Order: sequence, then structure tokens, then C-alpha cells
Amino acid sequence: MPGGAYQSTDYECPCLLNTVTLMSIVIGMPVFLNPDGNEGAAFGEDEVADFVRLGKGLGHAYRAAILVACAAPGAGLQRPVKLSKQLGLPLSVASYHVRELAELGLLELRAMSTVRGAVAHDYVVADGVAEALDALRRARPGVNAVT
Repeated sequence: MPGGAYQSTDYECPCLLNTVTLMSIVIGMPVFLNPDGNEGAAFGEDEVADFVRLGKGLGHAYRAAILVACAAPGAGLQRPVKLSKQLGLPLSVASYHVRELAELGLLELRAMSTVRGAVAHDYVVADGVAEALDALRRARPGVNAVT
């Protein structure tokens, strides 16, 4: 890559090159990163970290399906139990992937309550995630955005 290899101060991500390549295709322009974030970089370190987080969220079919379901218009608060039924996943699998998405910052835990002796967790998509997914939809040739 021009200007040297990109290194994140927070974490190492072996999939960064693939994520940057994907973003180059999606936005239709080359993405060049300088390790020091100086002029000439199409995106700074924070933007690339956001792309990597989104890539990790969409990099697994179950997480992608959960994220798309949570970002659907009118989805509102979502619980893993509801998502497991909606997507046909075992509750433990849906819960695990919802927690992973929350750790990545793509979903936010909004509330916890007790329902029939169990703790229910209510999640919502983080700010900007629905817009990012819509932009990815629109970037695909021949695919219309969901409005």
C-alpha cells in the first residue's frame, strides 16, 4: 500500500486489506492509507476502524442477518428471542451474535428487564449503522435501496 502498511493502535486485523479493498469497490474510488494519517490518505484511522467494525459485523451470515433485521425500517427495539424466531436460529446462537454485534458497537443495549424470571435485553442499531447498510445496498449495481 502506498505510504507503508496501516497499523491500528487498538487492535490488529488481518482482514484490513480486504476491508479496504471492499470499501474501494463500494465507494468507487481507490483508498490509500498513510500510517501516520497525514494528507493523502482518503480515510483516517477512525474511518478505517469503522469500516473494519462494519466488516466484522457483516462478515458472518448470522450477524449480517441480525444486523439487517435490526436496521429494518420500523424495527425499533429487538430482543435476541424475537430475532431467533424471526431468523430461525437457536436462541443461544442469536444471543451470542447479538452480543458480538454489541461488542463491535453496531448494536446498543437500551434496556434490561425481567420477563418470566429471565433477563430480557433490548437492543437497537447504533447511530449511523442503518445508513451505512443502506449505502452498501445502493452501491450494489442493480439493487435498489430499502426505504
